[in-house]
Amino acid sequence: MPDADRSAIEIKILLRNLDPTKTNIKHKDRLRKLQKFRQYVSANPPPEFYDDDYPMLLLGSESPTADEDEDLMRVNLFGLVRAVGCPSSDHKDSLKRSARPAISLMKHLCLDFDGASEEGILGELNGFAAAFCALTTPQLRNLKLNIHIGTGDSGGSRGGSKEDACQLLALLLARHTDTDYETPKALNLSDLLPNDAERAEFQKWLDQNVRADVRAAIKKMESARVNAAGTKSSSLMGGGGGAGEADDEDDDDILGAFGGKKVLDRGGVAFAATKTGKSTMGDLDLEAKEDKIPTRWSESEMATENKERAAGAIFLEEEKERALEEKKKAEEEKRRLISRDPLGIRVAGRHFDLLDIETNRERVLREALDEIEDEIERELALANQTGVERVNWLEAQRQALLAVIERENAPKDGGGADDKLALINPDVSNGAGKGLPSILPTSPNFDPILFLTSVHRNASFQELQDSTSRLSRKTDTQVERLQNLVRDNFALFIKCSEGIDIFGSNASDSQGMKQLSNQFTTLDNLADSCSDQARKSFKPLLDNTNEVRKVQSALAVLQRVAPLLTVPGLMRQHIENANFSAVVKAYRKILVIDKYHFDVELLRYVRTKAGEAAQDARHDLELILADETSSANSLLDAIRDLGELLELLEKEDDL
Repeated sequence: MPDADRSAIEIKILLRNLDPTKTNIKHKDRLRKLQKFRQYVSANPPPEFYDDDYPMLLLGSESPTADEDEDLMRVNLFGLVRAVGCPSSDHKDSLKRSARPAISLMKHLCLDFDGASEEGILGELNGFAAAFCALTTPQLRNLKLNIHIGTGDSGGSRGGSKEDACQLLALLLARHTDTDYETPKALNLSDLLPNDAERAEFQKWLDQNVRADVRAAIKKMESARVNAAGTKSSSLMGGGGGAGEADDEDDDDILGAFGGKKVLDRGGVAFAATKTGKSTMGDLDLEAKEDKIPTRWSESEMATENKERAAGAIFLEEEKERALEEKKKAEEEKRRLISRDPLGIRVAGRHFDLLDIETNRERVLREALDEIEDEIERELALANQTGVERVNWLEAQRQALLAVIERENAPKDGGGADDKLALINPDVSNGAGKGLPSILPTSPNFDPILFLTSVHRNASFQELQDSTSRLSRKTDTQVERLQNLVRDNFALFIKCSEGIDIFGSNASDSQGMKQLSNQFTTLDNLADSCSDQARKSFKPLLDNTNEVRKVQSALAVLQRVAPLLTVPGLMRQHIENANFSAVVKAYRKILVIDKYHFDVELLRYVRTKAGEAAQDARHDLELILADETSSANSLLDAIRDLGELLELLEKEDDL
């Protein structure tokens, strides 16, 4: 039995014994199975695993492997992830006693298996760690890391293992990916540790036990997540202050409304005062009257008739997007399946991709021929000692490759054996080589000799025999499932066949096709007529709506700059009250308006009036300084305010 096949059996035995619903399995039985599996994976050399074994161990019957394997569909396998977070049935906020050895095993598989701990969290991930980091957030919540970290060793045998949980959580935060095992996807720590105390405990452990480069990687992933979330939630317009805001509020972006036109929401107004239908500026009233022409499509009588049509259009659009998304997922799944070795001898991953070999098969053939010739030369040098059996074997491989190339790429005018290697054109872009057969079993140009020579040149006869037996069993299972599908839905297949025959007979009738074409022409003419009539009928409504939107846009701009418009009046009031500090503060806000280059006449007028008020304040301050009866405090305040005001006036003159 191949080593990988035994690994799959060991995994199934372990998962069957982790199921808490089986009353005949005791706590000691679970511990023995966990310990036995740990001893199995700790062997030297470590055992091999199929690519599907990693998610099957973590998720059990919830893994994609269980949906594809008919044998797994008949049993219920309790994944290691659920075993790590399996709650206690008798103790609230506690775990089963087997959760601690389960999470210890998971930490060993992800960080210690096959020498992974030598490079640490930031090194190359083994198969278990890669599958673990590709789990989704709902699947990771089943780990109950908050109980492991929050209770930890203080909770006794039912509190889990804090150290193991922290190491696994650090791995997730630094290396989590999407389900494709490649695209980085940052996790939100609050999704796994909702309590502040638990997050603080983990942060404390992180600062004391993790290297600086790992903490930097976690911080980088968190920053990427925050930036992505901030981009999605950014608002369309920044907030502007009202007339009653405090003087010390930030007004740096108060002119942002003039930076460009903003698209207003058709269902509302751009400023808060219009939510009640009234404007806070002046005596303007935007409240629609019942006897006037409607200003929005939603207020027209035909709007109610078209609601169902609009809902239907939205539904069709959503269905289209859903279909595209499902098609994309199907293509990704198809590519993942095609990339695997159909014989199961070589495990798909970073070092093997059947599609990559197919894309670069010209280079693969060239390298294979070079390697074979080099090996032939080395074996010929040792022929007196080892014999010529291996030389004959290598020569057979060489002739097989040359036969494939010669059969597909032989020149029309013929060519010698020395020109055969030159037929592999290295200048051709990655893709199907000119005339070369394919190594993909799904391709119509599949060549089994080329497949075995390119992919399994060094495989033993026993490995090929076992793989073909396994492939034959899977094929038989698929044929049986297809037969069951036809048997269960035989009546539906008959109806579909009859419908296809009827449709074909009707399509062949030229008279029927002519009538159908005339009906479509009539429908097109009706649609054009409806479109023209709608444009004529709704032109007054659309024109009126545009005018209303222009007024609303102007009011929104005025609402945004309202604090600036009130500054000259506020300065006059402060001068009358002899509050010159407030005058200086208000005048500083008006300086955000460019005196000479701003193209809004209203704001230039506001700045001019504020400048006149500043000059009046300057004159009053000079009178206070010249008055001999002024108190010492008044003189000090006047000197301070006059100095600040003169400084602002000098800046204005420099602009």
